[in-house]
Amino acid sequence: MARKYFGTDGMRGEANKDLTIDLVTRLGLALGYYLKKHRKKAGKPKIILGTDTRISGYMIRSALTAGLNSMGVNIDFVGVLPTPGVCYLTRKLKADAGIMISASHNPVKDNGIKIFSQNGYKLPDSVEEELEKLMEKKDELLKHQVPGDDLGTFKYVEDDMRIYLDYLTSTVKTNFSKLRIVIDTANGAAYRVASKVFQNLGADVIVINNIPNGKNINVNCGSTHPELLQEVVKVYKADLGLAYDGDADRLIAVIIQVQL
Repeated sequence: MARKYFGTDGMRGEANKDLTIDLVTRLGLALGYYLKKHRKKAGKPKIILGTDTRISGYMIRSALTAGLNSMGVNIDFVGVLPTPGVCYLTRKLKADAGIMISASHNPVKDNGIKIFSQNGYKLPDSVEEELEKLMEKKDELLKHQVPGDDLGTFKYVEDDMRIYLDYLTSTVKTNFSKLRIVIDTANGAAYRVASKVFQNLGADVIVINNIPNGKNINVNCGSTHPELLQEVVKVYKADLGLAYDGDADRLIAVIIQVQL
């Protein structure tokens, strides 16, 4: 079945052109309705929400939040965090779903919305198809909005990054104290987390492209542009270089011989 909004990796397109405020709000309404309909326990559904560093992230987050809160869904906002971190926290904190606002390695003008089930994995195609059908019934969805004294909440829980950071550190038993590692965070979702993980493991860490300004994500940096990383690895005689993409769900590695 051909789908109108969802692609192979959630919804993606140019912010404010393809991903309009109306479209994103309708997604929030539809997802809120779906979660409440399928929830098997009492209380409001809870969503873990994270973003990368794109300038459009706040606009999309606001529209999505408006739709979800109006349907009585609570949102825990974990801030700028890699996509795998949102997946992990969704499962760890027993949320009903997770959402990552990012267009991965795409240019800054693009953005996207990835939705994950309560186990932290991508939604099945059948669920995405149901959401698309609901999004076409905005007037019907509006009838299910909750009263003003029963709205969902929006809570900043950026300290939950520590839970993910501790998890990553705990999965590695090797001491990195003899390693010098260069990390290119692409001015994206890994800019707060990646260096701390390797520092916790004892590595000598050099970080590049970790000063996001909303417009410099993936710009001549990260996994799509490893040239600078190669040069820095040479200059510092590092043992390893790692370059992430915008939402840090993939990377490339450069070794001391400067081979990809």
